[in-house]
Formats: sequence, structure tokens, C-alpha cells
Amino acid sequence: MRKSILVFIVTAIIALGIFGISGRFTSTQPPDQQETEIITIEADHEETVKPTKPVEPIEAQEPVPQIKPIQLSVKPTVSYPGDTVFVQASQDGMITFNGKEYKLSSASSGHITFLPISIDQKPSELVIQWIPTEQSEATEEIDEDISKDSRQTKVTIKEKSFSTQYLIVTEEQEKMRRNTKKIEEDQKKFWKALSNPIEEPQFSGAFLQPLEGRFSTMFGYTRYVNGVLSSRHLAIDIAAPDGTPIIAPANGKVVLAESLYLSGNRVIIEHGIELYTYFSNLSRLDVQVGDEVKKGDVIGLVGSTGFSTGPHLHHAVYVHGYAINPELFFGSNPFEWGEEKKSLLKE
Repeated sequence: MRKSILVFIVTAIIALGIFGISGRFTSTQPPDQQETEIITIEADHEETVKPTKPVEPIEAQEPVPQIKPIQLSVKPTVSYPGDTVFVQASQDGMITFNGKEYKLSSASSGHITFLPISIDQKPSELVIQWIPTEQSEATEEIDEDISKDSRQTKVTIKEKSFSTQYLIVTEEQEKMRRNTKKIEEDQKKFWKALSNPIEEPQFSGAFLQPLEGRFSTMFGYTRYVNGVLSSRHLAIDIAAPDGTPIIAPANGKVVLAESLYLSGNRVIIEHGIELYTYFSNLSRLDVQVGDEVKKGDVIGLVGSTGFSTGPHLHHAVYVHGYAINPELFFGSNPFEWGEEKKSLLKE
């Protein structure tokens, strides 16, 4: 009986080996050395199944910048010889105008500059063109096609006539005008004072008229001295009693304050973006070089020093080295200039 049972068990084991089994084999290797492949054996067929490759996460792409056309504006759009216009742009860069380039300066309202119009400018329509600098090309997205039309604007220059003035001076004053050596020395001091401009605007709001009084000589007059053609009068003369206070028309920094040969006691104030105001023939200087002045501060007193025929203020404005009609700034804010700014003073 026992022999029969043993024979039966052996026979069963042999039969299972002959006809095949279906099962799963488990590796005896340690977990950290086991392969990731699973092997399934069915009868005499083997198939290797590999795990699915994990999907890599998609990296977030930076948004494509929205390229906007350059906004360029000029005020006023109609101007005259000896005047200036105020330009604002939405991006940093340079402005080409009348054959020259002018750097834009940063301000709260964008990028700005003044453009000078020579007193000898003929009536015409002048193009104001924005161009990028190396720095603006590196930091700004500029689309050639979209921005093409918005990169330029125009200003119309109308004709303007200037009156003539005839002065009679003493022989001593006549000799002063012929001393070219001292005049050249003064000119060097003048241009040196304008040689290191502050890029940012120092002014805000409307400019003040520096002195109340009678306008004795207007900007642009053709001047004859003792019957001989002398020069253009590139300033405004305001007559007032000797010792009358003269005030700063806007915030700025004093870059010159000294006695010169023809100009007498002179003060020059820098207001940023190459805008300068200067005051000559003063009887007294109340500021010195380096002083930071505020709009309305007293800078000196009316006098008759230098080449002068009586107490007055010789008041001039310079933009990028060009003499500009000071009247444009009296009681006005360049940021609010309109389409056309006409003369308010009688010549």
C-alpha cells in the first residue's frame, strides 16, 4: 500500500514536469539589486516586458513679450527760429534732428530732451527721428515693422522777423568790444561751465520770470552799435532799478558765478538735460559755484556791470549750446506746452 502511494506521487511529479506549469518566478537577489524586468513563462514561450518610460514634465515657457510701437511726441508742433521744442519718447534712445544727434534723458514721464532751433533756421518742415542706442537695443524689444512709422514725427518752422536796435555807447565802451583777448577768455569760461551736463531734469512745473520790469531789448534783435552792425542780441534785457532781486526760474545747480569782462557779474544755472539759464550785468552775486538753488531763490541783484548802458538784467537761455528765446519759459511748463507757442511779449 505504501509502495503504491509513493509510486503515485513520483509519477505525478514527473507528469507535471512533462506537461508544463504556469507560474511566476521570484528573484532571490536582494531588493536593491533586483532588475526591473518581469519574466513570464508559459509553456515553452518566454516574453520580456519592460516598464513604461516615465513622461518628463513639460517646462514652463517664458511668455512672449508684447512689442509695442515707440510713442514719440513733440511740443509744440509749430515753432519759430530761435525757439526750442520738447520731445518725449516711450523708449530710451537718441533723437536725430536737423543733422545732429541728441541723447534722451530719463524722466518720470518717459525719455525727454529739448531740441534747439537756430535763429537762422529757414521756414521748413523738420523731421524728428528716434533711433536706438546699443543699450536700448539690448534692453528693449524693438520691432522694425511695427515701430517704423512711430519712430518719427515732424515740426513745422514758420517765418519770423526780428527788429533792429541802434545803440550809442561811449568810446570807453567801444574799446571794450574790441578787446578780443579778454572776450575769448570769457567765452572759454562760459563753454567750460556747460561742458559737464546733468542728464536728469532738475526742474518741475512752470518756470518763473526771473525779474519783473520793462523789456528793453527783445531776443533776436539785430544790433547796431554807434551805427555799425554788431551782432544778434541772443537774450532778453529787462530794465529794473539797481539792486532789485533776481530769482532762479527753476530748480538747478550753479555752474558759474563770477565777474566777467563784457558780461559783468554773471550767474549760470544748470537745470538738467542741457538746459541752462544765465543772468548778466548783476551788481551783486548771491550764489557760488556748486550751490543747489530752488525755484524762487534770490541769486543776485540788478546792476550795470560789464558792457552796459544802465541797470538791467541780461537774461539768456541755452539748449544744447544754442541760444534760445527765454520768453518761451516764462510762466510755462514744458511738459504742458501746446501745439503752438506764440510770442506773448511785444517787440
